[in-house]
Amino acid sequence: MQLGICCSPLQHQLAARLTSRFERNHGITTVVVADESAPLMESWEQASASDAVLLMLDRKSAPGPLKRDDWQSLLEHDGAPPVATLKLEHCFYPKLLERTRFFAPNGNELEAERWVERWLVGITSARAGGEIHRILSAGSSGGSAVEWWASVVDTPGVLTLAPSVIDAVQTFASETGSHFQGVVWIGCEGVPLEALRSEIEFRAVGSGRLLFVLVHADPDIAIPTDSRHSFVIVEGRPETIVATSPMEASIGACRNSGFPGALVDLMLGHERRHEWAGLVMPLTADRRWFRLRNGIEPNREACKRHLEVLQELFKGWRRQPELCRELAGEATWAIQRNPLASNELRLDFALFLLAEQRMPEAVTWLKILAATADEQDQFAIQAREELRWLVDEFGSYRRPQPIVPGEQVAFDFPGFVMPEQPAIDNDRMLLEELREDLAEELQHAAASSRSPRRQLQFDLFS
Repeated sequence: MQLGICCSPLQHQLAARLTSRFERNHGITTVVVADESAPLMESWEQASASDAVLLMLDRKSAPGPLKRDDWQSLLEHDGAPPVATLKLEHCFYPKLLERTRFFAPNGNELEAERWVERWLVGITSARAGGEIHRILSAGSSGGSAVEWWASVVDTPGVLTLAPSVIDAVQTFASETGSHFQGVVWIGCEGVPLEALRSEIEFRAVGSGRLLFVLVHADPDIAIPTDSRHSFVIVEGRPETIVATSPMEASIGACRNSGFPGALVDLMLGHERRHEWAGLVMPLTADRRWFRLRNGIEPNREACKRHLEVLQELFKGWRRQPELCRELAGEATWAIQRNPLASNELRLDFALFLLAEQRMPEAVTWLKILAATADEQDQFAIQAREELRWLVDEFGSYRRPQPIVPGEQVAFDFPGFVMPEQPAIDNDRMLLEELREDLAEELQHAAASSRSPRRQLQFDLFS
């Protein structure tokens, strides 16, 4: 994407900071039009070849007196490309501009940068995932955590915090989410580091700039530092309380730091959501995801029911792929922490990951199943067979990369020799003969008992 900035030379430094910020955070290139001899209403069309245009109003770019005819082309702009306006100091401009994207930062240039970034994120792509729910009781993170904004919003970075501020972290994620293409909230308790890294890599591919919130993460986790993404790491483990009812135990069997409400509905029944919703805290504004402020220690029956629901879902994942995608992190956590997890669930989950093109995670779980299960276990045997197809003796993946529509794919089968083909040049006569032969073949196939498709396949490969 390219942003065109139209301003006077007075705003050269601000334009340079915006250029650096958008390139660093989002990979957006910038073209600056700063014509000293012409006011903004005469020069703005020079920037209109960009994907978006930012106008900066000041005493040089918008001098008086105000004449509507001078601004006519801008006022009649049809919205393509989108235009936003910053009023940086007292100047003269038609008030109609304030009915569109317009902001007056009153001397706060950092707020101006953030406002423009929110605008650009909003027009570049749809948000990935649900909006994080703001906890009103936690207050605003803007005043007490200015360094949080500087560390992970204004620039890609990593912020490590204590578990006691988890409510403030959720509010922070809600307030800053509009600066990112999405907020990815991941509960990390009990998840192997290799599986967690694979999930981060999978979420990051092709998603624009993301804010990752890693809750109850191991402090030794390796965070990529060469990307545009930002990370908030909440260390430590949640405090747990003993379940006082079967309903609390069922909720406690889920991943406490974040779980979809659909999972609890399947465990307890959809009609009981109004009963358990008061025991949890909404994580997303659409109330599809929830979390517990304190962990709940589940009983054996609740853990068993939790695994039964996951096993039933992933056994038939083709019927509900979207729900299984939501529960992939839950399954990773459950299989790792619960010794009651069956080998059938482990295998079905690995096959689901393969279908989702999450190769590293799938291979990891197949290797664990193949190494830990009994030699005669049918699911372990199938896992070993899958690994023979997926990984060679050097540990490299055999399976080709996902097929992209429009691209040609070739497979090399060892030991197979293609039969010699007659040389065909571009001679028009020969091509005409081939066309006539094909027409006769189709007529013959239509008159026979076999379909034309099958007739041609038989003749070509016999």
